[in-house]
Amino acid sequence: MQTKTQFNDTQQKIINLLEHRKGERLIWDPIKPYKENGKKNQRWDLEKNDINWSKHFSGELKQGGRLSTEDGMSKCLVVDIDREKDSPLIPKEKICEDAFKLDHTLQIFKSPSENFHVYKFFHKPITTEAASIEAMTLGRAFKKLGYSVDFGKTLPKKNGSKIGINFPFHTHQQPLDVRGNVMTKEQFLHAYRFQNFPLIKAATNLKEGEGGRSPTLCMIAAQLEKKNGMKYLDEVIKNFGSKYDDEEYLNRIKEEGLHKTYLDIGPKGLSEFITNIVHFDYTIPYSEPIDNEPPPLTDESMAAFEDAMGFNKEENKPFEVNWIGEENYKILPREWLMRGYLKAGNITLLQAPPGSMKTIVGCQMVYCGATEKPFMDHEVITGGNGLIICPEEDRNELELRCKGIEQFYGPLKYRVAIRGIEKTTHLVRFEHGNLYPGKDYEAIKKFIKDNNIKYIHMDPLVSFQTGDFDENSNPQMDKYIKEILIPLARINNGCLILVHHSRKPVFQKASTSRTINPWESMNEARGASSLPAAARIVISLMPMTEGLWNALYKKLINESEIYRHIAIIDAKNNYASTNQFPLWCIKQLQEVRAENGVIIDIPVLQKSTLTELQNSKSAMHEEHLRKKCSEYIPIIESHFPNKDEGIQEVSLHSIAKEIVMTKTDISISKQGEIKKVVDDLKKGFNRTHTVNGIDYIYYYDRWDGKASHKIQRTDKAKKKSLNL
Repeated sequence: MQTKTQFNDTQQKIINLLEHRKGERLIWDPIKPYKENGKKNQRWDLEKNDINWSKHFSGELKQGGRLSTEDGMSKCLVVDIDREKDSPLIPKEKICEDAFKLDHTLQIFKSPSENFHVYKFFHKPITTEAASIEAMTLGRAFKKLGYSVDFGKTLPKKNGSKIGINFPFHTHQQPLDVRGNVMTKEQFLHAYRFQNFPLIKAATNLKEGEGGRSPTLCMIAAQLEKKNGMKYLDEVIKNFGSKYDDEEYLNRIKEEGLHKTYLDIGPKGLSEFITNIVHFDYTIPYSEPIDNEPPPLTDESMAAFEDAMGFNKEENKPFEVNWIGEENYKILPREWLMRGYLKAGNITLLQAPPGSMKTIVGCQMVYCGATEKPFMDHEVITGGNGLIICPEEDRNELELRCKGIEQFYGPLKYRVAIRGIEKTTHLVRFEHGNLYPGKDYEAIKKFIKDNNIKYIHMDPLVSFQTGDFDENSNPQMDKYIKEILIPLARINNGCLILVHHSRKPVFQKASTSRTINPWESMNEARGASSLPAAARIVISLMPMTEGLWNALYKKLINESEIYRHIAIIDAKNNYASTNQFPLWCIKQLQEVRAENGVIIDIPVLQKSTLTELQNSKSAMHEEHLRKKCSEYIPIIESHFPNKDEGIQEVSLHSIAKEIVMTKTDISISKQGEIKKVVDDLKKGFNRTHTVNGIDYIYYYDRWDGKASHKIQRTDKAKKKSLNL
């Protein structure tokens, strides 16, 4: 069995790219390579040995395998290119040109039969099903170009079936550059690493005299500069086909910034540079804005695919922990920007159905942070600059809304930046379930850092991604939040107000005996449940409906006020207590004068008197129920004949049943009346009633399946009788 220490770093990286399963290998018999019928003499190793890579790299034994792991993932795909019997050999320059034009990430290898294997290596593994679909699509594209494709050996198969391919890097099966020349293993890995940059890929193995290497290097430096990757310039030079020794020109790039002339060059100019070094006409297959260009070359982005391929695995790394009470650690208070709502370095999810003023609420929160004014009685602890990104509104609409908010809160103390529908903002790109930073991600991080942004409002979540994002996928949503969005909030220890659409709330269906349950609203976010789970604070907005008004608020506000009311509901808060009741707000119109003198009404949310009226009514109702339930204590006491026990319980239903028996004016069914009395007892005894030193309180027994709702009697002095 081979061990990692037997191979140098380059060989081990190639092994990690190709090997999908341990204990499985396809062997091509070295003694008798072909059968009597002319077919290859290959077999699966029945002894279930690992691939012997030493023999494979040396050419002693050709081996292969299938391109799917046990858990249904693939690190690469391959298209098997054949030719008709007695047909001439396919020119390697031709297939390398066609492959580069089809997809600049493809890699060509000679096959054992002097034909070609076209590989595509992914920077992160994708599902075998997705890889299979892409492999067949590529196969059909080559077939349209006139190539003979063996679809039976175009892998992986969707079901991960045991069909194998001879792995490359055996004898003549070496990688070819875009011009058809053989590359070294190191050059192959370089081309793979930078495969999303067609110019860098094309310049791999570029020899002296084959093309203008100096201007090409200057252009590559410009590409790297834009992606924060200038430290990789020496790696590009190292992987030229022959030594680059123009030190004077290189110093002009590194010291004088000669390359910065090309920072703004577009796809057309870039295509001309590539054409010059590949010796065939080439056009970059995308145009500005470049949505599918590679992510920035940060340490994190470059390490991501290397970790996935096993390049940077740290074996035997210790598991780090902290021991409570054994280290000199000083506990610090939580860092609130807005007490209870916006915590430093965290996301607050603001979810609401359409028409709930979620954009205004988010803008108001940012404005409060920039004016240091409280938001709905929530104190601003740390003020700071704000950023509002709203791709659903244009700049003028955002200016109007902010002007209306300013008239309510007063002038800004800090600065607030806005970005509307005029400029697309792509923070993340999804491909085959994998996540990559979008074209604007590094730019927004730099903007937040340079301008000391503390309050960020992004509205809505789904407007900032491209690719095959599935809103219902928990893994995708969890990665989106934790790997892309939360880091934005942590740049300046600020906060992110993230707006997301919710479904039509079912918790609006209230009744006279049932108030709004804030915890139900947490699960109303549209899509994956991992979104509210990942957010530490979740605030729900809910417009007043006619049904809700009829059930709970008819006696508190006029019918004309229904649609002006919006409830702010504390759905979840991992760091502060939540309010049991919603905070009702009302739309107040602020007049904003436009440039031509036209007056425009802008709604701004303010606290409504409904919250105080609701709380007052609830308190009065609770007190009324407590007095009413106190009258039932003699009946309750009769259910506890054994006065020797200090703590006893009895079914609430049995007490309610006896109470109903004493009534003569039952207006509804007996069973309905019993349920009504049970509900009253639960509310009336929600707090302890103390009579003659004995406590009575409602108790929910989760372990008793027959009678969960109970009254608990506690007699600490074990009194023998009561004076009732």
